[in-house]
Amino acid sequence: EPVVTLFLAWLILREKISPLIIALCIVACAGVGFVAAPDATSNHLGSLLGDGLIGLAVLFASLYAISTTHAVKQLPPVAVAALQQSFALIFFVVMTTGAWILGKESIEFTTATGFSLLVAIASGAFGYGLAFLLYLSAARYLSPSRISLYLTLTPVFGVIGAYWLLGEKLLVIQGLGGALILLAVIGVTRLPQQSEFPPVPRQF
Repeated sequence: EPVVTLFLAWLILREKISPLIIALCIVACAGVGFVAAPDATSNHLGSLLGDGLIGLAVLFASLYAISTTHAVKQLPPVAVAALQQSFALIFFVVMTTGAWILGKESIEFTTATGFSLLVAIASGAFGYGLAFLLYLSAARYLSPSRISLYLTLTPVFGVIGAYWLLGEKLLVIQGLGGALILLAVIGVTRLPQQSEFPPVPRQF
């Protein structure tokens, strides 16, 4: 995603991408590769369709990062996040209803449904609502290319969470990958901010 976002920021926003940003992006992506290395042995279980869908998701995520750059300059982050999540809910309801009518999905309520709904609501509120609100707040002050490098921290937190919550083992190569990602992110924080967007006054 950082690679695609860097390219789209240069292509659409005409953002100047410094060689140092590109170098840090390469380091971060190498780190992500090392973190994901243990799963490489299960590649034979995948499919071109699945890979294509993931690639399409990455493209849409990058377009999201580019498009919100303008939105957060015009509206408060909380308003942008509320609008996005509201349209996502409407889209979900329409798709679910259509799939149910066409017989592609079935809706069954069991004793475990209530707990599952609570988990879904909590994960949506924190994993998406709060996460995107924080992301949009940062987007008011930083360029998409710089923010995209912070996203490489996602697998680091994922591996740490898998270790603490699921009891998965951590490998040395994953530690090396995490170190490369942290090195790239620290490098981004130390870059001069002359080309970044000026702070935006708070709107009430």
